[in-house]
Amino acid sequence: LLEVRQGHLTRQLIRDACTSVMRSGTVLAVLGAAVEPWELLEVRQGQPLERLLTQRDHPARRLVEKTAATEGLLVQSVYTLHSSTPGVVWKHDSVAGRRLKEQARKLEHKWVLDDFTPGFGSERQRVLTSMGLLHELYPDIMYEGQPDDTHDTNAWASWYADVFSKGVSSTGETGADEELKQLQSANVSEALEAADATHEDVFLGNRASDTADQIGIAAATVVHPSEDTLWLGFRGTYSDIGEANIMYLYRDWMVEKMRQQMVDDWKSGGFEVTSEMEARQEEGDFTSRCYLRLGAYWLTQSHGSSLADAVDLPAEYEDRLSEEGFWPLVQAVVRDVLPAGRDADPAGTVLLAGHSQGGFNAAAASMWLEKEEGKQYRTYSMMGTGTQCSSRQFSMTGTSEKGLTDYLDPTKAHPNIITYQHPLDMYSKMDYQNGMVCTYGTADLTEQGVGGAVPSVCSQYVGYSGPQVLVEEDKKTPARNCRYYTHSLHYALLLMQNTTVLQEDGTTDGGCSPAAIYPDGSTMCPTHEMDTACTAAAVAASALAVGIIVAIILGVVACFCGTSVACYCCRKKKPANA
Repeated sequence: LLEVRQGHLTRQLIRDACTSVMRSGTVLAVLGAAVEPWELLEVRQGQPLERLLTQRDHPARRLVEKTAATEGLLVQSVYTLHSSTPGVVWKHDSVAGRRLKEQARKLEHKWVLDDFTPGFGSERQRVLTSMGLLHELYPDIMYEGQPDDTHDTNAWASWYADVFSKGVSSTGETGADEELKQLQSANVSEALEAADATHEDVFLGNRASDTADQIGIAAATVVHPSEDTLWLGFRGTYSDIGEANIMYLYRDWMVEKMRQQMVDDWKSGGFEVTSEMEARQEEGDFTSRCYLRLGAYWLTQSHGSSLADAVDLPAEYEDRLSEEGFWPLVQAVVRDVLPAGRDADPAGTVLLAGHSQGGFNAAAASMWLEKEEGKQYRTYSMMGTGTQCSSRQFSMTGTSEKGLTDYLDPTKAHPNIITYQHPLDMYSKMDYQNGMVCTYGTADLTEQGVGGAVPSVCSQYVGYSGPQVLVEEDKKTPARNCRYYTHSLHYALLLMQNTTVLQEDGTTDGGCSPAAIYPDGSTMCPTHEMDTACTAAAVAASALAVGIIVAIILGVVACFCGTSVACYCCRKKKPANA
């Protein structure tokens, strides 16, 4: 380390340090604000500091981390010397200014799971590792807030202000500090790479700088040679295009089945249905139901063409995007790592994983590979949405009436697929799973009781319909807060640190059991029938709108014509000397 004297470094100290570095073959970081080292050595431009912060052992990262907590100090540049380039000083500039300081602070806030080494040995290790890797797939912007007002610009602290006011968060922090800590699991991929594994981030489509405008699907792969394992994971819903795909899969479930589903969820958590909840079940939802149906139509009308514009895939994939949504992209990602007709798998163990809608993608891919190749791959669906009904028929007009049944069989059990599910997770319980279901968090609910933070939040929407909860603002807020606890990877990670919640063999405190499989035509699935009341209302509204437009046009024409005639008459009546 160089001695700093009253804000600058003496020339002799730098000379001595350079000599020492070149002799010892070590790497030295010098704080750039101290002196002008190019007066002594050749200066070359190195990588930006923001990029170096992703390299665990780089001295520039260590220096920035140490200065991040110093108030009033903003690092603009870091100079490094390396024995492989004698006589050269590498200058690394910050391109983001104060954001660099925030980024460095996030490194300090990473949440390292206690007594846990990422890897793919035991079932517990696989589950926790998968959850950490999937958590990394969500971009920083999701926690920091979108950069413009096209989308919701709320940051994590404001978005979940109600949660933090109760004092029960997944990290034990207040909102502002938890925003920083939401990169808590980035240490999972770093730890795997330190063990000579290769981690690769995959995005098929237009990433759009990680904003909510991105179009496509996000995934990641890990190749772990020493454990002879290939891991492939899919991110859940993040952008508008992801929400559109949810409508492909579950709009009719939301309309027809979700009210009773949420009541059943509440009972499965060990709680009784109150008279208030029963009264909610009697409420009508005509306006919200029609709004959801029509809103889903507008959200999805260009879904396929948007995907086609964002990707460059063979016609065999792109031609199916309008009918099948994300599915051709999922197939393309899978085939990139597991090519058709391969002689052997790239590793002795192949694992698939996904969170939320990504859990559906992973499970569907697993069922497809079983039907296509006769192979069963272990699949971890973390709070994944259901597959049985949605795979048989999509919800939106113009989408596949056969769902994905040309590719997979949703009428049979797939015990190689394991879904980890919280009792009160209204999203993972949309539709039914095709494999094993392991329920976690039951001990936490029992300990909290009905008045605890999680049950008290989630109870506020039980009894309402899916459209009411998804559309009406006063019901959306408690549903969003409940999602924080029941559908998130970070709160699940908090609970699963306890080995009584997630045991070494992968079983959970709520137990694991095979999902019931329902035959084709079962009333357990949505009917997909047309909502005649909403259709009639839409037609009437359209007719009214056309009538208003016609009236406006006629009025404008009449006004124009009247004015013209009046002006003409005035001109005719004017005296000659006017």
